Amino acid sequence: MEPKIPIAAITDEFSPDLETALGAMAEIGMKAAELRVVLGKNILDLSDEELMKIKRILEIRGFQVISIASPLLKCAPPGSPLLDERFQHDIFGSKHIFEDQCELADRALDIARRFNAKIVRVFSYWRTVEPEKCFEGVISALAELSERASKQDLIIGLEN
Repeated sequence: MEPKIPIAAITDEFSPDLETALGAMAEIGMKAAELRVVLGKNILDLSDEELMKIKRILEIRGFQVISIASPLLKCAPPGSPLLDERFQHDIFGSKHIFEDQCELADRALDIARRFNAKIVRVFSYWRTVEPEKCFEGVISALAELSERASKQDLIIGLEN
């Protein structure tokens, strides 16, 4: 029986090498992938040529992309309380700051469309020692991203 929802995983959870990852994923029946770090870079930092190379590899292997694991809102918002140092911060190639978010959103939505992915995964900023002071900013940022995505028939997925 074919599943109604594609079984997928983040490729770099299997291997930093895309072809190795796809081979292992196919062995256990996966036919879909989420892209986060490929060719040693965050998916949003890849050149258009690198994206084309990745797309060809996925097509040859018969994989669809269901999600782009972006680093959107994986930063400290302006004026936020101190970051909560009990939580580890980025280890997946995100080097972006708040001021980069608009440009990153454009790139993430563009890449999702290129790969026919319906979901762009985002965050809700770095955790602070007073998260309740950040709620309005998080809600505003997510609403803006969701509105932009919906105009392109895309979904914003919040990593919790």
